[in-house]
Amino acid sequence: MNVAEATTAATASLARAACRECDRDNPDGRVVSRACLHVVCGECAEFAYEACPICRTPTAFAPLLENPLSPRACTSCYWPAPAERALLSACGHAVCRACAYTLSGQAEARGEAVHCTTCGVPSELIPLEEELIKDVDSITRRFACMEH
Repeated sequence: MNVAEATTAATASLARAACRECDRDNPDGRVVSRACLHVVCGECAEFAYEACPICRTPTAFAPLLENPLSPRACTSCYWPAPAERALLSACGHAVCRACAYTLSGQAEARGEAVHCTTCGVPSELIPLEEELIKDVDSITRRFACMEH
């Protein structure tokens, strides 16, 4: 087992893929509230009509594009299961928090918007508020010696 496989196995269930509103496992499409950052399935967001179904905050939703084979993988560095992610609002791709900081710093230095590393679309970075179900600190310490 290589480093990526070991990390994926250890963090596969780091965050729930189920909708936080209806609790349906692995819904077809998930969206992110731009106001409160909650992640829910598209069906619950549509039913809630312009408000977060979890906290009822008025909001617009951004799609979250995830690869079914590796749904938590960073689309920039390909780290298989980062503990924290950020959404690129215009396209729906997600990057790990480390790549989000790097992209943000590079964009600021150039004086322009952040561009998605997957599709190149200028975008806003939105931190994702995901429900973690494992002890992130213990996983982080376990793989601290591995750089991504």
